Amino acid sequence: MKTISICFLGCFIALAALSGCTPQEQPHSVRGETMGTFYNVKYFGAARLALDAAIDNRLQQLDASLSTYKSSSEVSLFNASKANQWFSVSASTAEIVALAQSISLRSDGAFDITVGPLVELWGFGSGPFQSEPPPAELIRERLSHVGYQNISVRNNPPALRKSHPATAIDLSAIAKGYAVDQLAELLDNAGVDAWLIEVGGELRTRGSKTAGQPWQVGIEKPITNKRSAQRIISLSNAAIATSGDYRNFFEFNGVRYSHSINPLTGWPVPDNIGSVSVIANDAMTADAWATALLVKGSDEALQLAEANDLAISIIQRGADGKLTEQLSPAFAALLNN
Repeated sequence: MKTISICFLGCFIALAALSGCTPQEQPHSVRGETMGTFYNVKYFGAARLALDAAIDNRLQQLDASLSTYKSSSEVSLFNASKANQWFSVSASTAEIVALAQSISLRSDGAFDITVGPLVELWGFGSGPFQSEPPPAELIRERLSHVGYQNISVRNNPPALRKSHPATAIDLSAIAKGYAVDQLAELLDNAGVDAWLIEVGGELRTRGSKTAGQPWQVGIEKPITNKRSAQRIISLSNAAIATSGDYRNFFEFNGVRYSHSINPLTGWPVPDNIGSVSVIANDAMTADAWATALLVKGSDEALQLAEANDLAISIIQRGADGKLTEQLSPAFAALLNN
């Protein structure tokens, strides 16, 4: 089994620098593994073993419910279920799918939780890694049962339904963001008023790391040979997520094919757009939009961002390897605040 699934990429450098702070000012940190990746939570106040355990327990519950690698998960059981029948799920799963469907509609299908079979076909899922593109006829066959329109969701009682028997869902492009938001709620309910949460590179913050100093996070350069920040930003009471093509890919005949598959064509997104970062109020929304906008490409992504008042940064890769960055008006406004 691969340790990193298709969208569990560490696209952020969580800097949270604490230079100049006294030991008493340093946050408590709890780390671990979940969803095929890692999590890191920093919060202020006395270390609380019960809270640390609650953080880990909630993540493991979500992983057990949302994983496509575990045959007993809700997602796996739904994928194996019959068509045209309501399948009972938890309220959490229904909530995630409902938001996913909303963003699918608003992005004209660029975000699609049914794209998993195509991801598997290209070798970026749980199966064996591929070193060349699959046959075009197989891509067309998988496309015949990919489409967010094949999924229905209801909230009361929570359940999912699919209209095509071969349709399957994969929530990995939105689940990390949801996990971050769940931990945010947990910490808020525990009375913690300053924290930074990261799950697999998706981040959300509350308060400041020190008095008057917001948390600092870095947007990573979309390059494969080293890790460095393209831009460092202050993030306060907000979430940020990135989707990129530079950590999980293969090259064939001089062409790079990334893990980010366009659900409308069945092919990986072009390699001229290295990454898209989205700042939003919650991490689940940022997570899903980052994937949708990467699929859209730079011009359409910027238009869609303006239409939906999204704060986004697009980093493009030129033919000479030079990186250029484009910001939506909402993102640029945040930098000026």
